[in-house]
Amino acid sequence: MSFSLGIAVRHQPLAGLAVALMVVLSGCGGSRASAPTPVPTGTCTLTEAPDSVPATLTVVFTEAVSADHAPRPTTSAERFVFAHAYESLLRIDCKGALTGSLARSWALLDGSTRVRVVLRSDARFANGDVVTAGDVIASWRATGLAPTAVLARHLADHTTAVDDTTLDIELGDLSVAALGQPELAVAKRTSQSRWLAGTGRYRVRDAGERRAGAGQRSTFVLEPLGSGTDPALTVHTTTEFDARDLVDVGTDVLITDDRALSAYGAARSGVASSMLESPQTWLLVAHAPATGDSGAALDPSLTATVRTTLARDVVRAHARPAGSARWSPDAHGCSAIAGPRPVAGSSRRSTRVVYRRDEPVARALAERLVALAASGDAQLALLAPGLIDAGARAAAVGLAPDEFDTALRAGGDLASLVPVQHRPTLPCLELERLLAAAPWLVGQSGQPGASIAPGIVAPLIETRSVAVVRRDRVGLTLTGDGTVVVSSARRTGSADPP
Repeated sequence: MSFSLGIAVRHQPLAGLAVALMVVLSGCGGSRASAPTPVPTGTCTLTEAPDSVPATLTVVFTEAVSADHAPRPTTSAERFVFAHAYESLLRIDCKGALTGSLARSWALLDGSTRVRVVLRSDARFANGDVVTAGDVIASWRATGLAPTAVLARHLADHTTAVDDTTLDIELGDLSVAALGQPELAVAKRTSQSRWLAGTGRYRVRDAGERRAGAGQRSTFVLEPLGSGTDPALTVHTTTEFDARDLVDVGTDVLITDDRALSAYGAARSGVASSMLESPQTWLLVAHAPATGDSGAALDPSLTATVRTTLARDVVRAHARPAGSARWSPDAHGCSAIAGPRPVAGSSRRSTRVVYRRDEPVARALAERLVALAASGDAQLALLAPGLIDAGARAAAVGLAPDEFDTALRAGGDLASLVPVQHRPTLPCLELERLLAAAPWLVGQSGQPGASIAPGIVAPLIETRSVAVVRRDRVGLTLTGDGTVVVSSARRTGSADPP
């Protein structure tokens, strides 16, 4: 099974899949000059922590946060909230260094195919319950119920509780860095809140919703636990237009991919504006036409105009065209964690181009692709011939997140807009998650190696977010996957921490 961008999926070893997806996960496209300053190479500090911080900080995102997704984030806003409330066993910093998080220590055994982990003695859930080794396995098993949670599902079945604080984990071919994946954050259901209780520095509390123009503003409070050196965080998730009002009344941190909004926020005095190097690549996932594949789509120059137009003129986000490919030879070593399970896609095909309706980038892309299909655009014909065949019958349809996941898994639509991490810490895992989300891409064949053509996966654009931060009020650091985290500091009017 191999995986090609714009051509058929073939039934061969997973190594081929990983090589091809490197085009998506590691590719670099042309970029335009941008006002935000890139984060300096080799540093995990976005802004230095001040000597003291206010009791409460305000953070604004233009992406959604859902308690139903905890502890597995699907947006950068969820990555921020979940990174403060939930912990994996290990933590990966932006340089790739591993440190203990929920784990006090770990030791590789049996030629690095097994690891023994000892939990921190002070590990507690947000409700005060002691964290045990059994809780870790139970959390992974619960997370693994989600179809794309392949890592949690696999490790839940390959981990043994030696005692209440010790775990033996069979890694197999996995790196120990896998234990730092957000998917493996430990949490449990309680009767006190709809939010899972985590073990992080904060607990999440709902603080209400309100109409915000044509959209909805949701507010969450991250309440600090422990030493008292952390500020409370009031997090608003809202539309780009409502976010301007929040900027006007005073926002400590604004994180958005919207070009106009980030420029508006950066125009205030006393702020730092930084481009976050944690972009997403937006994929067009479609069924291949019965007449064959679209191998020409592998040549970025043949579809450069349409990709550039999508990045420059269609989306409001900081974006650049995808397509210029680079990947590491290490990609050839990819092997399946659990092995994708082939599922035949629906034989009845709609004319819908579906997207998550809470993702403005996906909506803009879908609407333009539908318009290009109606006009018979020659470059779109190389990317996705099926859209051209549908012509004016193609329709852009926004779905709720759960509805979108169901539709993508069923494979009955003309095409879907799917984001993947551009530079994930474990590229092979990102690949396997995509195949779990759309298992019909794997395809089925009676003979190993026989050619089949179930799908096309075309990278369209890469989008990046900008962090606009009040330098005198908050320090921020970056994790291994580019998630922004608030630094601890002495709070105004409080004693120095011990």
